[in-house]
Amino acid sequence: MNKKKRLFVFFPCVLIGLLLLSSFIYEFGFKTETSSVIIKYDENGDLTGKAPFPPSLQQPFGTDRNGNNLGLRLLQGAKYTIILALGVSILRTVAALAAGSIFVFLPRAIQSFTKFFLIPYQYIPAFILVFVLNWPVSFIRNEIGYTSLVAFQFSVIVIVGIAPVMLLISGEIKQTLKEPYIEVSYHLGASNRHVIFKHILPVLKKRILIIFFQQVIQTLLLLIYLGVFEIYIGGDKPGGIFGDDERFLSQSGEWAGMIGQSKFDLMTAPWIVLGPGIAFIGLILLLNSVLNYLLYPEKK
Repeated sequence: MNKKKRLFVFFPCVLIGLLLLSSFIYEFGFKTETSSVIIKYDENGDLTGKAPFPPSLQQPFGTDRNGNNLGLRLLQGAKYTIILALGVSILRTVAALAAGSIFVFLPRAIQSFTKFFLIPYQYIPAFILVFVLNWPVSFIRNEIGYTSLVAFQFSVIVIVGIAPVMLLISGEIKQTLKEPYIEVSYHLGASNRHVIFKHILPVLKKRILIIFFQQVIQTLLLLIYLGVFEIYIGGDKPGGIFGDDERFLSQSGEWAGMIGQSKFDLMTAPWIVLGPGIAFIGLILLLNSVLNYLLYPEKK
């Protein structure tokens, strides 16, 4: 890979890293210095408007109904969104790789029996599985606490995606096992463990990296679906929104929750929904640019 290609691969990763770092710096360094403005007055003391305020030069993303700067709220929620997507994708990929490496060496009867139960997971949307599994916990979320709820939701999102990735990786491993040099290695006395670590993984490392980035994008899309249906990571909390105290907000403040909690503002204050939507699009485009260079390096 030449320098130009490295730039196109690493530049999006650097931007995402800087966004993540900025989110932590704002959360623990400058958040207490910001304040919300619900009502604005002119120099004569006359009322000029109340939140939400539309985008302006001072506040490019506008404000929400509590008068909070949406740009700063997006910055604050970036770390939760990015860390969740990366964490889910890493665990899915590692678990699927380990399971797939074991699966290909099982007897064919066991493989066929296992596939019978796993193949349907390739066709059932992950959102439906997460929705169904998360539904019973929604009734006891106040009893189990915020941390336990996040851990449960995180585990569910990880688990529902392992089976399809495992089948994909095991298929890649099976294809590689048919290569002549693998057969020669076995004839020379190599063990399955040696073949996996010395021959399979070095060959499939780029493919595994592609699968990882695909999982990050799929996780972000899944979060959007969950947010629209008001399934927030960490649950919800009373909104305390000016003029609307019955609305509930995302407890964690991640971007998908911001979309879900504000979807009814689309007609009256569309910038509240479009802000996190644009943030999601930008993040997915950055990840997709890296993925395209990994998939089609010869075209760049």
